[in-house]
Amino acid sequence: MLLLARTTPLDERMKKTDGLSVLLVDMREALGKGLTLRPIRTMMNHATTEIFFDNLRVPAESLIGEEGKGFRYILSGMNAERILIASECIGDAKWLI
Repeated sequence: MLLLARTTPLDERMKKTDGLSVLLVDMREALGKGLTLRPIRTMMNHATTEIFFDNLRVPAESLIGEEGKGFRYILSGMNAERILIASECIGDAKWLI
């Protein structure tokens, strides 16, 4: 799982989007050690899950890119994801109608 987390305190940043970092979390390792998953039942064939973090420790080696620049990394990947989700929603609407 890619986790976007604040790694710099709010009072030490210039903008709200500064100080966020992307971390790669091995969910198999983290389950029961601060990570809890709870499936949510849905009407369609989509898997949706609630994720809870409680003092989850992530090693420094899990950092992706530079510390504090994670928001930029996430935004660049989300642009393609938005198009994918929009097309999926259109297909679901056609199927439901």
